[in-house]
Amino acid sequence: MKKENYFSILGIKIPVKYISYVVYSIIPIIIIWYIITVFWGYQEIGKFGEKRNYTTQYWVYLQPESAGAKNYRVIADIKRQIPNYYLLKVYWPNGGHSDFEDCNFIENDGEFNRFIEPLCIPEGENNAYHIKIDEKVK
Repeated sequence: MKKENYFSILGIKIPVKYISYVVYSIIPIIIIWYIITVFWGYQEIGKFGEKRNYTTQYWVYLQPESAGAKNYRVIADIKRQIPNYYLLKVYWPNGGHSDFEDCNFIENDGEFNRFIEPLCIPEGENNAYHIKIDEKVK
């Protein structure tokens, strides 16, 4: 008679062969999921199956640091590079643009599209802006 090996979890005996079935099923699923998100994932912040690295456009709100200044809703290039999101450039309604360097968003408790609003200064300018992401440009 063959003796079967058991693995004990919280006092529950599980045959080792069942553990190997789970391991050999889960590992390929994880590898396939990784490949899918690298090559064919969504380019939308916080979406299940989000691509790991990409650049896309979102509407953002720019709130100048000075109190009585005008707010702007503009299109921006946002780059995701695991695990961060960066604001690269905003496009002004008059046709110009401003480039940003080292302007990264920090996730707020992992909630969808909820970021701690960074204070960023465009290259070559003195104005600092609080930035809030709105919706993806269609």
